[in-house]
Amino acid sequence: AFSEITAAELRYILYPAFIGFIAMSFWIYDVVHRYKKVQFEIENS
Repeated sequence: AFSEITAAELRYILYPAFIGFIAMSFWIYDVVHRYKKVQFEIENS
């Protein structure tokens, strides 16, 4: 269904954008997780 709607040229934009958003969300999660871990270490030292 998705491939019928989208033009072939649009896929060159959409697929990297989806991959980029997923990668960016993983990166933001990682940064927040490390920040909270450091915060926890500082409070308990």
